[in-house]
Amino acid sequence: MDQEKNLVDQLLKSFRLTLVNIKIYPVTSPLIENQINELFSVLKQILQEETVLTISEIDNKIFINDKEYIGKDPSSIANITPITQLFLQSGIKSI
Repeated sequence: MDQEKNLVDQLLKSFRLTLVNIKIYPVTSPLIENQINELFSVLKQILQEETVLTISEIDNKIFINDKEYIGKDPSSIANITPITQLFLQSGIKSI
């Protein structure tokens, strides 16, 4: 369970960093490539344990596989805001 929580924390952090950096750097930048590779690596680890991964936004909250994500500390909670903003601005409810 703790490993699953850590992977979710890593996923959201990597997702947030990718969203932030892609606005700053060209998509051809090595930084962006490394960030996407890291995101993909975490996704692969999670999908080895779970057959389905759903990230949803409901009322400015993030849900992972229908369970509300509750960060364990302020830095993990900070990962939520850019993701919910992306979902809201793009009209995305879940991926």
